[in-house]
Amino acid sequence: TGAAEETPGHPVWTMRQENDRILAFIHDRVAPDVKRARTLNESSSNEECAGVAAILKADMDAFDEVFVHYKRKEELLFPHLERHDITGPSKVMWGKDDEVRDAIDQATELAATDNADKTAVAAAADAAVEGVEGMIYKEENILIPMMAEQFDTMEWMAVAEDEPDIGFVFIDTPQKWVPSMNDLLAATAKHEAQRAAGEVEEK
Repeated sequence: TGAAEETPGHPVWTMRQENDRILAFIHDRVAPDVKRARTLNESSSNEECAGVAAILKADMDAFDEVFVHYKRKEELLFPHLERHDITGPSKVMWGKDDEVRDAIDQATELAATDNADKTAVAAAADAAVEGVEGMIYKEENILIPMMAEQFDTMEWMAVAEDEPDIGFVFIDTPQKWVPSMNDLLAATAKHEAQRAAGEVEEK
């Protein structure tokens, strides 16, 4: 990716910032709590078991904020990819996003039950973590490079304009991204040439 994608407020920059924070949340909070749940045994007190279950439920309640990250990707980024006749990655990732949602929902539901099975809760939480980490890898190594190759400045501007309507996760609202004049002029010229050649429809 180029300098524009590394600028605060650019959608790629925002996606990467969120991914970093999501991974930190997993490593600093979810993973230690799951490990603690796995240490419980028959000699553990009811109070301790209930406390760990409550902690894991709180983790999953916070973890489901990742759905905001997925919603922005699905509703703002995937449509632009599809305009470039690229549909495979979005279909695969959409399915994987749904798997993560299901895993987090299952872990939350299990943790909320009376006398929750801590092993089952830990296993569901592990599945959620594995799914999220796998999706971050796909975003960083497949989706972002593909978008960087296909999207021009005007497309990125359209995405950035709509992002605040959906919101952000684990980060503060980023500053407004303003592309360089050179990038904006180049994208405008490209669109004008495509329009003149009949390659894009008038809106």
